[in-house]
Amino acid sequence: MLRDALSVLPRSDDGIGTAIVGGVLLFLTVVVVPLWVALLVATPVALLAAPIALAPALVLRGYYVRVIQSGLAGETSVPSFVGWGGLYRTGVASLLLSGALLLPAAVLVALGGAAGAVIQLGRVDLGGMAEPVYAVSIAFLSVLLVGYLLAFLYLRPAALSCFAATGRLAAGLSPRRILRVAASGGFATGWLVAMFVTLAGLVLVGPFVAVLIGFPLLFVVRVVAHNLYGRGASETLGQEASETLDSTVPGDARDPTDPERSAGGVEPVAIDGEIPPEPSPEIQVGRRVPLTASDVLSRAAAREGESLQADPSDGNGAEETGDDSASFEWADVDDQ
Repeated sequence: MLRDALSVLPRSDDGIGTAIVGGVLLFLTVVVVPLWVALLVATPVALLAAPIALAPALVLRGYYVRVIQSGLAGETSVPSFVGWGGLYRTGVASLLLSGALLLPAAVLVALGGAAGAVIQLGRVDLGGMAEPVYAVSIAFLSVLLVGYLLAFLYLRPAALSCFAATGRLAAGLSPRRILRVAASGGFATGWLVAMFVTLAGLVLVGPFVAVLIGFPLLFVVRVVAHNLYGRGASETLGQEASETLDSTVPGDARDPTDPERSAGGVEPVAIDGEIPPEPSPEIQVGRRVPLTASDVLSRAAAREGESLQADPSDGNGAEETGDDSASFEWADVDDQ
């Protein structure tokens, strides 16, 4: 499992380019999001810039879901950064999924704050027991909060795998489906290996973050971890993931050895009379570039010249000899 996950980027068509793009997005996430949060604290108007400020983070989230999909389907490579609009929308769904799973933690924090406020403000007369009751309440809620966050650390990848397998947010929030994945031995193994890879990667890559090269390396670590999540959940969700991958991931962004991979083309293909809003994956990753207008005109002129040389007309032959009589036919006109 670990060997397969470590080799998905090297086996991809654009592994180096994908790592560079992912590193840039990760760098922008680390820099732009904190600045936006600070600006949001200063003025609520900054909320209007959320779609732009969060774009790098959302695209990354969407790509990680796509990596989980490839792991679920047993792909030997990961897709390139194509279909950015779809990645953005998937990232939004991933963010909503994480937010929904964190709601119980937010409730526990709110309960702790409310209990402290009630006791400290004297709304409840506990006499000399106020301080001990407050301390016990906070300790109890803290234990619950830590326990839930540990459970969240384990259940969130399972929920993401359910979402990636079906493409439906409701599936990622289904307790029965999440627990079924989390209870499988394959997912537990994949999660443990992913945690080891993440911790080891942070230790090894952390010092290089200061010189920027660490961001692509850190992105690679995250890709390996998410691929391990998918491979671990594949024994439970593999069939659903294969169907979802076939319908959502462009053929050119998948395993190059797949015999069913779409060859693609430089022109967008009309589906039910509609033109896709984005160029084909080959164009987006730079493997093929469409002809420009000047290329089309030059090729047309070359073909026209070849046809004239191969089958010259009478008029052209007359022009080459300089004989104007071949171009006109003189006739006698009778005087009337």
